Amino acid sequence: MHTPPTSPPDPDAERQHVEETQDEALDETFPASDPVSPFMPARRPVPPAAPAPTVHDLG
Repeated sequence: MHTPPTSPPDPDAERQHVEETQDEALDETFPASDPVSPFMPARRPVPPAAPAPTVHDLG
């Protein structure tokens, strides 16, 4: 099965998509006291795993 090559993303289409999703979010939250945030919240970092015990730790 042959898949057609994908074209590079269109910046105008991406901007239009962002504007449409912001407009939808505004419509869904109106009226509200807080403005709509166009940003996704950051994920909390995953804490690093504890180091493996060494021979000196088992001592």
